[in-house]
Amino acid sequence: MNKRVATIYMIRNTVNKKFYIGITRNLKKFRWQNHIYNLINDKHNPEFCKDWKEIDREFWQFSILETDIPIEQQFLIEQSYLDIYHPFKGVGYNTSKKCGTWLLKKNKGIINNDKIVANICKDLNNKLTFKEIADKYNISLGLLSNIRQTFLPELVYNNPYNKITEQLEETIINRLKNGEWYYQIARSLYIKETDVSKIAKKHKLNNKAVNYTKIVLQLRNKGLTYRKIQKKLQAISLGTIYKICSFKTLEKETNLKIKY
Repeated sequence: MNKRVATIYMIRNTVNKKFYIGITRNLKKFRWQNHIYNLINDKHNPEFCKDWKEIDREFWQFSILETDIPIEQQFLIEQSYLDIYHPFKGVGYNTSKKCGTWLLKKNKGIINNDKIVANICKDLNNKLTFKEIADKYNISLGLLSNIRQTFLPELVYNNPYNKITEQLEETIINRLKNGEWYYQIARSLYIKETDVSKIAKKHKLNNKAVNYTKIVLQLRNKGLTYRKIQKKLQAISLGTIYKICSFKTLEKETNLKIKY
């Protein structure tokens, strides 16, 4: 899926007919494996984890309900599926009746503060730019975009990221030559990390030659938290660190080979 679209999927237990409904923007590379990792390590709904461990894999089905969903409508459509199927206690494995609650776990300080969320929504309705709002509350564009999709799914907003101009591309090239990482450049210039990656490939400036997978795992084995690892390296995002650590554990548990 190269387009910015989302997919609604279902994981069904064919023995007791219970099921889970979710949404992802990266169906093939991440979401299914991420569910397996969480189920193995008891990081999902307890009932879901228990059934997964007790029932053989052949009795589980992973199916797609709807695909090619525009990103700006993903939470609105996911919510409609939750309302129709009602996959909650006794029927399914979903634990929340409102979609987008994964934000609560990742950004407790912001999302759990009703006053801050209300003010952000007010600023969004007043058409402040994403950059202005992100700077005002000291949050990332990604989190701000998720807040809009979760709490204001019907609000139409222009692309919050800066367009890649010739001048901006030249700035990115110079910063890549100075050894800065995609994550650092994207965050400071309010552009997508994928855009930085495309420019790096175009000009053959691959500053990802260092194998950070090994370094991250070594630091993790020493007991460092994800945030301490990110602070120490100052090169990759927390999400990448989590992905490295969780996928490595998943390979050991399931004998699956996963691309980092």
